[in-house]
Amino acid sequence: MIGDSSKTIRCYAKINLGLRIQRKREDGYHDIITVLRYVDVFDTLEFTRTPGGISMECDHAELPCDAGNLCIRAAEAVCEKLGRSGVHMRLNKRIPIGAGLGGGSSDAAGVLRALPALFGMRIDECELRSIAIRLGADVPFFLQDSTAEARGRGDILRPFDMSWPWWILLVRPPVSVSTAWAYASLRLSGEQPDLPLRDLLLRAPRDEALLSKALINDFEATVMLACPIISQVKSTLLDSGAIAALMSGSGSAVFGLFRDQASALAVKADFDKTNEVFLSAPDFTPELFDSNL
Repeated sequence: MIGDSSKTIRCYAKINLGLRIQRKREDGYHDIITVLRYVDVFDTLEFTRTPGGISMECDHAELPCDAGNLCIRAAEAVCEKLGRSGVHMRLNKRIPIGAGLGGGSSDAAGVLRALPALFGMRIDECELRSIAIRLGADVPFFLQDSTAEARGRGDILRPFDMSWPWWILLVRPPVSVSTAWAYASLRLSGEQPDLPLRDLLLRAPRDEALLSKALINDFEATVMLACPIISQVKSTLLDSGAIAALMSGSGSAVFGLFRDQASALAVKADFDKTNEVFLSAPDFTPELFDSNL
């Protein structure tokens, strides 16, 4: 197989439908329980074959384009596995940075998906997942296309389908949150919750009251104390008619759930241009990962 000379893919963001931190592990990571769902905001990665080497450019000045970027590390891992080299990557960044939306992990997974096809080769799914886990706990989620319960470091996945009747309005205020800082600042209560998040969310479309039990994020108290603007966004969503709202991941993005598009659009218009705002329809599913745009 010769492969393609170029390829362009979309790398979608996620939100956390509930996030409970169970305990700190001996390896320094934390055991968590969460449910991850895709939302309709994406980065674009363009790949071009070159005579040799791995290079990258990005339209976002804050992001490094060297080994400090997960895309480079993902490309190095794939090229080492395949015994190939020679690719230039261009990242068009739309997923906000430091927002708890998994943009860096999604981009890394995009590299893992695209590069084998670019070279006309294939990596076994188990090996690809092994590479993904080494890159980061969120990366394996972005190798598949459905909502999933995540446990352990976030890499033990249980994909599932669910009826989702709500519009998701995602608001990122003008502040970034470091995940490393959020974990370091977290004060665990000593509880070891084992909430049936998946079951609660599966039942929630028939009983919206269950959302208040499912949509709990253990990072909120710490992060919102340090960044009150995040708390203000959540309050605005709830005061404006959202049936539920929650900070995603370690922040700073907050999402609200609305029963209809008109209500969501009305609230969307209330946020000024200092915020980044995105809307996902109830039936949103990411496009095929390996399709050209």
